[in-house]
Amino acid sequence: MGIGRISFIPKYLERYNAVIDYKGKKQTILLNNKVENKGVILKITSNKDHAILSILGNKYTKAFIKNNKYRLILHDGKTLKKYL
Repeated sequence: MGIGRISFIPKYLERYNAVIDYKGKKQTILLNNKVENKGVILKITSNKDHAILSILGNKYTKAFIKNNKYRLILHDGKTLKKYL
């Protein structure tokens, strides 16, 4: 079937289904994940020379994480690097 991906911003307390149409046959899957009103999305992409990290949140998340300290730890298979 291959690899597919879709991005969307779910609404708080909403329920969603995924409908997959493969070779004319449709299958509906209930997505049971609870939609919270706060959280973060970590997205890592890369180009030829760099890894690019994006951290996304909404206004509820910003108020929740404000004034807290976080660390980024990278592992290359051999060593860990910690960034404050």
